[in-house]
Formats: sequence, C-alpha cells, structure tokens
Amino acid sequence: MGGRWSGGTVTIVAGAHGNGAALTQMSGSYGLFVDSAFNIYISEYTNCRVTRWANGNTTAGGLVAGGNGCGSALNQLYNPWGIY
Repeated sequence: MGGRWSGGTVTIVAGAHGNGAALTQMSGSYGLFVDSAFNIYISEYTNCRVTRWANGNTTAGGLVAGGNGCGSALNQLYNPWGIY
C-alpha cells in the first residue's frame, strides 16, 4: 500500500485494499515512478507486473505490463524490481 504522511495524517494514494493480486491491491511493490500528471507507476515483484494508479484514484490500478504470471513470454514480466 502506498501512502503519504503530512502533519500526523496518513493518506492512502494507491492500493487501498491491502496485499494481493487483484488490480485493487499490490504485493511486493519495489519500484515507483511519478509522471508529470502525478500518475503513479509501481513495479510489483511478487505479482510480476507494473500498474498505473491515476492521479486521485486510490481504488484500482491499471495494468501497464505483465500480470499474466511470472515468465519470459511477451505478455509476462519476471519479478520486476525497478521502474524508471
């Protein structure tokens, strides 16, 4: 789950539904990138995928790459670590 801390208050900015494999969840999140529109891209080592969380949307991420199990096929990633 991604969060922001400000003055004693925590705001969830991505993954508001706990640990798991659904697009409303994250697992094994290692890499993070924020684009100029403040969309958040997260590489998930455990879920073998990269998701995009649109600015202001904390309920579900969109699939960018992977998400079809870990592997070397064209529609798979193998434990993505970082994102740039």
